[in-house]
Amino acid sequence: MYRFIIVTFVASVAGQLQLEGACDFNSTVSVNNLNATQLQGDWHILRRIASENETGQCAFSTLSGVTINNGVFSSAQFEIRQVVNKKVITRKADVTAGSGNQLVFKFSDETFTGLVLATDHIGYVLLYGCNNLQNDTRRNVRAWQFSRSDQYTTAQSTAVNAAVKANVDLRNAVWETLGFNKTDCDTSSAVSIASPVILTLVLYNILAKLI
Repeated sequence: MYRFIIVTFVASVAGQLQLEGACDFNSTVSVNNLNATQLQGDWHILRRIASENETGQCAFSTLSGVTINNGVFSSAQFEIRQVVNKKVITRKADVTAGSGNQLVFKFSDETFTGLVLATDHIGYVLLYGCNNLQNDTRRNVRAWQFSRSDQYTTAQSTAVNAAVKANVDLRNAVWETLGFNKTDCDTSSAVSIASPVILTLVLYNILAKLI
């Protein structure tokens, strides 16, 4: 009993979803024949599982530089931008092909293996990530719901929710819903801008103050 309480407390402090047992990618249903080229460009991050690396609002991601070898995905660059205390925080990763449908995301501060659980390639993506901890006795689970818009259509929401419910790690997870209003995206004190999308928001804030 005491061991359970301690483990739960540590996982909560770390801001992660940690579960017993190792990652099981072979039993995880994911998208076959993923068209990474179509996934390039900017995406809103509508919802995510908590992480100490991502605590801001007005979060966007960009997939770029996709390379295909012999018709199979090889590599790409992935970036996450979020507004934290009115400053734009940027995280970048190299993405490479793993075994099967797996994608390996290598950030400067973490590495995890990802699987796309659902996508129509043009409007929504559900990305699941996992890495093993404590000699493969525990796993750290990550997940993001992406959209080209700042909200899903009814059909997109239905598809994503069905994929979430079909995944044993995600169906009971606590999700954070991100905001994209003027307050969420206020970067009036930001010292660096890493995205045309964020730059547009900054200019909007400046013009709003002048009117």
